[in-house]
Amino acid sequence: MQVKIEILDTLNNDLIATEQFSATDSIVLNYNGGDDKLQHIVGSELLFSLLDETATDGRFLDLYTANEKQYKVILTNYVTSAIIWQGYLLPETYTEPYENGAFFVNFSAVCGLGLLKGKYFEDDFYNHEQDVITILTNIFAETDLGLNFYFTPGIENTTEKDFSKIYIDMKHYYDAEKQKYDSMYDVLDELMQSLVSVCFHQNNVWNVVGLNHRYLENYTVKEYTAAGALVGEKTVKRNIVVANALAAPVVSVDPPVKEVIASHEIEHFELPKTLIDEDDYGIVSLINTQKNMLAQSWQQHNNLKPYVLIETNEMYYNTNAAANTSINTSKYFDLRNKLYVRKGTKLKFELELQVNKMDSEEDLQTEIDKNLVAYELMLNGNTIVSNYIVGSSNGPFTATSDDTVAVVFNFIAAENGYLDIRFYEPVWEDDGVLGQIYILKKLELSSVEEQVDEDLVVNTVAENYSTELEYDVPISDDFTGLTKSFSLDKKRVVSTSYDTENITTDYSFTYNGKYYVVLQLYWLQIIDQNRTEVYNGANNIPVFDVVYNFNNGEQMVFETDSLIAANSALTVRVKPYLVPSGNYDKYETWSDSLYKLESNTFVQSVANVLERLYKVSALRVDATFQKGIDFNTLVNFNYLSGKIIPLAIAPGI
Repeated sequence: MQVKIEILDTLNNDLIATEQFSATDSIVLNYNGGDDKLQHIVGSELLFSLLDETATDGRFLDLYTANEKQYKVILTNYVTSAIIWQGYLLPETYTEPYENGAFFVNFSAVCGLGLLKGKYFEDDFYNHEQDVITILTNIFAETDLGLNFYFTPGIENTTEKDFSKIYIDMKHYYDAEKQKYDSMYDVLDELMQSLVSVCFHQNNVWNVVGLNHRYLENYTVKEYTAAGALVGEKTVKRNIVVANALAAPVVSVDPPVKEVIASHEIEHFELPKTLIDEDDYGIVSLINTQKNMLAQSWQQHNNLKPYVLIETNEMYYNTNAAANTSINTSKYFDLRNKLYVRKGTKLKFELELQVNKMDSEEDLQTEIDKNLVAYELMLNGNTIVSNYIVGSSNGPFTATSDDTVAVVFNFIAAENGYLDIRFYEPVWEDDGVLGQIYILKKLELSSVEEQVDEDLVVNTVAENYSTELEYDVPISDDFTGLTKSFSLDKKRVVSTSYDTENITTDYSFTYNGKYYVVLQLYWLQIIDQNRTEVYNGANNIPVFDVVYNFNNGEQMVFETDSLIAANSALTVRVKPYLVPSGNYDKYETWSDSLYKLESNTFVQSVANVLERLYKVSALRVDATFQKGIDFNTLVNFNYLSGKIIPLAIAPGI
């Protein structure tokens, strides 16, 4: 095959080299897949040489660069002009012989998959639930090649086949304690491993292909544009070549495995500790000027909200209990993230409050005193236990000390759905106003049954063999959402209704050409949770970034598009999350994408795919062939009429 190499300077769109012809056999397109058929990301590298017929020292030295995306390399078929491969000159690679006469200068270019190890999504991307196609679109966009991609995974949902409607909560890819995000490579690797798929670049397109499809001569894919728009379905017809080995090949056998052990680590069912012990995430604030933090695990309704006292890290809320016998059910705060539970789960609910009465030194003596604070535990909007509903007050507080009340309640979930806990503004049946502060001392919701640490599936493949294949499934169908999981619905959908918070700025400043506004810590946290809902008068102002302890100092700032005067009045529309809805049974119905009539849990489906991959012996051939072979080519090999699927290849074009 005759080929042509073009080198483009992307900074000014200049064609740097195209007339130079490579030396014979000097072009090698290498797929670094290793010899493991479970390799999930297979990067490619183009090795080539350019002729310096003038023997000029350093003629191509300008192509030495530390900018990994300055020089794009395009490999095309010289006859058809079809693009075979694109990539970028590998940073800081350049070799040139020091000799007289014409000589060749060696270069290396890569497709960019390996470079994703140092690339990250925008910070805000990690704050949201993202669909699988959007995640892949952003990852491939980071390579700056502008290529379409094919998608046909090894696992699919039995009901929802469209992965643009299947979501992953990206908050799991941020370590709050270390304040570190996982890279794009990490996310892609876990996605491919979970979907039992491989990602590679071939024929000028990105490919995400299930390992179970790699054995087919033809398979169907969905094609997406570089922007993530669906083009449609198409059939990929594998190139089948008859290749003669240059030397005697070596044929070996990969035996089946005895068992496939697939597992996904899960977290125990419980409420997060941050409900009563807020994590400060390393934020440092002066206590004498900023006493409160936002209780970030809760959300307000009609401006009833809890706070966190910075000095003690206690979650509290204060209120004046009105002289009224009825609860205002529209004024409360509840869980920001609801907790999913299965029907039949046996649970234990424990709540303890410290009540600081501001108008009296008396102890909590009467039932009214003990139950001034109104709470409600709900499942899908239906009351399970409460201390205020007439005829259903099955959870009154009892005094455990002079200033502490508590309740313990066991129950069985009557249906699948989401649990919520609400605290309402207290009422008082007497005249006047009773000022109080409530400190949440204990809040637990736990299973009374033994819980497991992992979703484990063991498939027996071939009992007479001894090898076990252990396979970790990073992303599964964990119905609780406590671990990385595929979800058919977004669980954090913002309401259209909102509370209004009035904020006063301290001052603003410029730094490195950017504009920053300084606020008190609590107000900055409000903005952080509602970045698209900040207004200066009638103008919706952008929030590009939120920085706590700017430059390791005590300034709490957000970045915007201009300076804002000191003591300016901003408003924030605080929008709560809606209670998630959806057909929860569909969450756990998955299948091998080639066996569409199956319906299993995600981990079981993964185990089934792997079992079929390792059920019989596989022939392995180590050989050098006369023809160039790419990663998606099937090689007709004259040995038991078999076809070879390339794994680790370094073909000459």
